[in-house]
Amino acid sequence: MSCFSPEIASAHAFFTEDSMGSGALLPQEAELTASFAKKRVMDFATGRYCARMALRGLGISEATPIPVGDGREPCWPEGVTGSISHADGLTGSLAAWKRDYRSIGLDIERLGAVEEALLPLVLTPYELEWVRGDTVLATFIFSLKEAFYKMQFPLTRQFLDFQEVETDRELSQIRILKAFPGIGTLTLGHRVWQGHIITWALAV
Repeated sequence: MSCFSPEIASAHAFFTEDSMGSGALLPQEAELTASFAKKRVMDFATGRYCARMALRGLGISEATPIPVGDGREPCWPEGVTGSISHADGLTGSLAAWKRDYRSIGLDIERLGAVEEALLPLVLTPYELEWVRGDTVLATFIFSLKEAFYKMQFPLTRQFLDFQEVETDRELSQIRILKAFPGIGTLTLGHRVWQGHIITWALAV
């Protein structure tokens, strides 16, 4: 069922193109989905399934629940950091011990998912200059920002607007355009697979 691995050192990944039903949820997780629409339940269940498969690589039991925090973020087992993401047709998760990474962010998007009308909302003026209406490139930037947000939130408990963060032309760095807590050394990565952009941000 796992379709590929981004091969990130000391991190375990699991991705699938399949969708899980509510049967993939543990009782504590199922309670959280009582008011969800059917598709949202499937997305939530598939994400939790991927997360458990990633945790299995760390030697953690598949019977470990992954509840939701105050910021709607996944709550990982003690000593673990991780991230879950999904887009139509692909769901995945990354997990690692905190001794290897302080925090991890993962994002998946369909290529070109960011439409041209959304570019002024997603991109800073600097980014708009060199993106020049390229929606595939804009989706890369959007996805990197999403991965960064997921990575930084457990460390800072702060929310960021898309206009408060920008990338460089090589998509290898994130600049924060406001006073913001330090998050240490950051590594960004990305991969294109089967019409999807998969990005990750790792804080060491």
